[in-house]
Amino acid sequence: MAHFAKLGSNNIVETIEVVSNNIATTEQAGVDFLNNLYSSNDVWKQTSYNTLEGKHYLFDENGNRTLNPDQSKAFRKNYAGVGYTYDQTRDAFIAPKPYASWILNETTCIWEAPVAHPTDGQRYNWNEETTTWDIVEFNKYGVNCKHYDEFIVPILEKLNAHAPVQVRANLSPSCFYRKDKCSFHVDYKYPCKTAILYLNNCNGGTELKINNKIEFVKSEENKILIFDTDTQHRGTKSTDQDFRYIINFNYYW
Repeated sequence: MAHFAKLGSNNIVETIEVVSNNIATTEQAGVDFLNNLYSSNDVWKQTSYNTLEGKHYLFDENGNRTLNPDQSKAFRKNYAGVGYTYDQTRDAFIAPKPYASWILNETTCIWEAPVAHPTDGQRYNWNEETTTWDIVEFNKYGVNCKHYDEFIVPILEKLNAHAPVQVRANLSPSCFYRKDKCSFHVDYKYPCKTAILYLNNCNGGTELKINNKIEFVKSEENKILIFDTDTQHRGTKSTDQDFRYIINFNYYW
C-alpha cells in the first residue's frame, strides 16, 4: 500500500490516506486518484511508512525491524504524521518541535536535545527549564504518575495488592433502548485477582458465571467487587444513567 499526506497551510500535514499500489504506480498517479476521489485539487505528498530518520526498514511478523538493504526506498526522511511539516527544501517530513532548545538533525530530520540522553539504562525526562535530563523516579509499583499515587495506590493498599498486573478505567455509554451486554470472558487465566470499583449508581453492573449460574452485581458508587481473575464475567450497560464508570484492577495479593 502507498501512503499519502495531505498538506494544508504552511505545508502542515492534515491527514494521511492509503492507496493501493495497483493504483499508485507513481506518486502522481496516487495524487491524481485522491484528487479525483475527493473532487479537489489538494496538495498531496507520498510518504514512506517504513522510513525513519532517513532509513528504510523491513519488519518481520513479530514486529522486529532490520535495515533494508535497498535504501532507495527511504525517502522524505520520516513517515508523515498529522501536524508534521513538509519541508520542501529538505524534501522531508518533520515532526513539531518538542522544545524550544532542541535542534534539528539535518541528516535524520529528527529534533534532538542539546544535551545527549544518558546511556545508563535508566529512564529520564527532559527538563526545558534547566535544559537537562531529569531521572524518573518510580513508586513501589513501578509507576511514575502523581494521579496514580493519589487515586490508585490507596485502593491497591486497601486490596493488599502486592503486584498489580493491570489497572484500567472503563466508561460505558448508556443504551436506553436495551440493556447491552458484552461477551463472557476472563481477564487472565493465571491465578490472580480482579477487583471492580464502581464509581456511580446505575442499573448496569457485572454478571458472573458461578457454579453454572449467572449472578448479577449492580453498579453502586464506591462498591468494590472482588473475584478470581479466571472467573467468567461480563459487564452490562446502564439504561437509567448516561454512563457506567468503573476502575478494573488485576493484581497478585
